[in-house]
Amino acid sequence: MLAVERGVTLFDTADCYGVGVSEKLLGAALGKRRKEVVVATKFGVRIDRDGKTFFDNSRKWLDEALESSLRRLRTDYIDLYQVHYWDMNTPLDEVFEYLVEKRQAGKIRWYGVTNLDLHEQGVTTVPEGLASCSFEYSLVCRHYERQILSMTSNGAIGFLSWGSLGQGILSGKYGEKLQLEQSDRRNRPDYVNFHGDKLRQNLRLIKAMRQRLGLYPNMTLPQMAIRWVLDYLKPTAVLVGIKTCEQLEEIAGASEVSLTPEDVAFLERMTI
Repeated sequence: MLAVERGVTLFDTADCYGVGVSEKLLGAALGKRRKEVVVATKFGVRIDRDGKTFFDNSRKWLDEALESSLRRLRTDYIDLYQVHYWDMNTPLDEVFEYLVEKRQAGKIRWYGVTNLDLHEQGVTTVPEGLASCSFEYSLVCRHYERQILSMTSNGAIGFLSWGSLGQGILSGKYGEKLQLEQSDRRNRPDYVNFHGDKLRQNLRLIKAMRQRLGLYPNMTLPQMAIRWVLDYLKPTAVLVGIKTCEQLEEIAGASEVSLTPEDVAFLERMTI
């Protein structure tokens, strides 16, 4: 598997991605190399027969979702099992209690939360086995920085950054007159990085990044965007969607370059 050979050690998916297809593909691709990597998946997002999406963190659904993920991933344990979204119905202490039971049974090694500020919900002590939090975070989305820093400040919880290329705007492929395929979900207004004033702000940032790239002959724009997250918030694991081997090579290359502290600070100021 090329990704493993290029040094990728963390693979993140979810049971709702492709309604299970993503987990099946990952399980098949890893094959005998499964124990060489960290497999992270998520539960809590359900899709009913009518295609309606809702959240469910109940014990009953956790039991069913975990067993289904294990089967699709072709493994007998999951390294990091994450609460995708809190259903705001099942008490969080009960959710964590369920996950601790699964950990004690050897079904999962660690668990995490995504898109959830624990301190805001009154959770001040890190529960046993809670290893990570995950939020959208990039040079074009720093909305959750306060929550991230608050939850990771004691060093007990790590951070997984998703949306690290701003849904692709930080690839540098798009201009102010961009035209996306009609079926592209980024046409929706809630994908703010591709619309109006936010798009124009993003393009000014990208122009400044390109100017700085002149100081880094072996770095690409996506690598600079990823490198900034890694260098600005430590320690961090950056999650990036990959579609081609060429993209994989480029993204993996971000681990082989670095930004000066001055440029980390410069980009930070550009995005306040």
